[in-house]
Amino acid sequence: MENYLKAALYVYPKLERIERDCEEHIRNKAFMSYDYRETTENLSVYLAEEILKKEKIETLRNTIDEALERLTEEEKFLLELRYFRRKGRLKEFCRKIDIKKIGSERAYFRKQAKLQNKIEGILKCRGFTEEKFRKEYGEFDWLMSVCRFIEQGKEKNTAGRERSLAGLLSGKSDGTGTEFRRKEKERECKIAAE
Repeated sequence: MENYLKAALYVYPKLERIERDCEEHIRNKAFMSYDYRETTENLSVYLAEEILKKEKIETLRNTIDEALERLTEEEKFLLELRYFRRKGRLKEFCRKIDIKKIGSERAYFRKQAKLQNKIEGILKCRGFTEEKFRKEYGEFDWLMSVCRFIEQGKEKNTAGRERSLAGLLSGKSDGTGTEFRRKEKERECKIAAE
């Protein structure tokens, strides 16, 4: 999956809150316009630009919402695990779906790869290309910093956490990491026995 799509998915859970904050900022700026030190024209231009930014955030959220509507519950759960990590939603999904259906750790990562291709296809069919993303959202430093984080390979730092989650879901992990130490000791014992 391309980095810009990953960035959009990582920020998705926060978009509604960011949108509300923008709206509140616009409203407050308009209320305080009587105390504005610039001309009315400059304030009007500023407010119009802020409204356009808010609408771009809303468009991004709606685009991802529409893509998510086309996914199964299991696929939404997998996205929640990898990108969103909202504890309340994860608990809700755990009650709804049979986690054993996810299968082994290997099956989990295969399903994630398949899901990434699917969500990428859905978003690109809606015209959500990298060129459009950079043009529309390049002015949002918070979003571009997520892109840079991914491009620098720092996203891979979370892979260990995801691997332990996948192990826990497949029943091979107790969530403490002891299974990795146990496997290492078993390998050492085999080597010593040989």
